[in-house]
Amino acid sequence: MSADSPSSRPLEGASADCRVIRPADTALWEEAIHAVDEASRFLCVEWTQLLQKTYGYEPQLLALRAAQKIQAVLPYLVVRSPFTGTRAVSMPFFDICRAYATDESLIPQLYEAFKAEGRAQGWDYIELRGDIRKLDISEPSLSFYNHVVDLRGGPDAVFERFASSTRRAVRKAEKSGVRIEFSDTLAALKGFYRLQCITRKRHGLPPQPFSFFQNILSQLIQPGKGTIISAYVGDQLAAASIYLEQGRLVHYKYGASDPDYQSSRCNNSVMWAAMKHYANKGFHAMDLGRNSLDNASLRKYKNTYGPEERITYYHRYDLKNDKIMKMSDDVYGWHNKVFSRLPIFLTRLAGKILYRHIA
Repeated sequence: MSADSPSSRPLEGASADCRVIRPADTALWEEAIHAVDEASRFLCVEWTQLLQKTYGYEPQLLALRAAQKIQAVLPYLVVRSPFTGTRAVSMPFFDICRAYATDESLIPQLYEAFKAEGRAQGWDYIELRGDIRKLDISEPSLSFYNHVVDLRGGPDAVFERFASSTRRAVRKAEKSGVRIEFSDTLAALKGFYRLQCITRKRHGLPPQPFSFFQNILSQLIQPGKGTIISAYVGDQLAAASIYLEQGRLVHYKYGASDPDYQSSRCNNSVMWAAMKHYANKGFHAMDLGRNSLDNASLRKYKNTYGPEERITYYHRYDLKNDKIMKMSDDVYGWHNKVFSRLPIFLTRLAGKILYRHIA
């Protein structure tokens, strides 16, 4: 989009008043933001601003108006890269981004408007994470497991749904004196990031740049949209996780641990502390994040917390060739061996360079 492009405009040929809105059109942007529910507002505002600040992605909204009122909104970010092309993604680095609509029958109109805007702007492709079945798309580009733990009924009810092995692990951590801390400090973030680098290297993946997590801290956690939970064995940090709040849903977003303390069951202790905390705060559910269909061990671990297991579908559409694109699960491949052998300072450098192009 050139600098002199309008900050908002109706889409040509749209069957309803469907319009692209950019932050420069303050009045329309604010109207769209206030039209959506609390969960959608998190993606439209907080997560969008975080990625704009970290990677320079361009935030936009598609808004559909009917009966003098905005009835549907799709947030997305335009990603421009000389290596991976120009595309719009709803939403980068977030497992599921569902469009807001007062009536689900409006979502196909948003999707068609999304494609029309992409063609008009010369994007290479668009990508949706969620809402695929509402569009009658029978061929998803990629599928994941998604595990959601019901927090309603209080901590005791949540704990009773754990597998017996997980209940034993939590009790073992408590008996061994594992200490839990909730924090929103830079010191806690630095401790988490140190473990995150170790964990990502163990999995053969580069970590996101530290600036990404600094922005999570300053723009989400410190304003009260999440927390860092850390587990200590004695004075040693053994595990830490980041949880982010989206309406009444909390996301287990990032987790890391020191393998030297695996026997202390610190990961179980952190997860239980988070579930107990958010159940007491009246949150409805915890999303444990996406899970590759091929990762049986991670799926088994998540299922020990008594979640509902769902399938999440991603959709990528090639606008140049007018067809659905197949996506690969980039977590696994030849690169795992490479990154697992690199020193951490090089994996950090790789993450700093690569992630803005990956989205």
